Amino acid sequence: MLKAEEMRALPLCFSEIKDPRRPQGRRHRLSVVLGIAAGATLCGMSGYKSMADWAMDWGKPPESVSAAGARTNVMSFPVNL
Repeated sequence: MLKAEEMRALPLCFSEIKDPRRPQGRRHRLSVVLGIAAGATLCGMSGYKSMADWAMDWGKPPESVSAAGARTNVMSFPVNL
């Protein structure tokens, strides 16, 4: 499992990548999304479902996710994976 300090550093690795998404579709910075995906991969996850599950488990309590730079005050919507 990644420590909070290690997770906090992952988005920095992706900060130079230009975000191709439209502005209205953005909830989190691209560097944070890629950092969480990289963290999940480093912890052995493969596929978007297992990465999403890992991120949800890692994100409890919410301070863990905010340590990586993700916003925790966004409205949640049901997502079918």
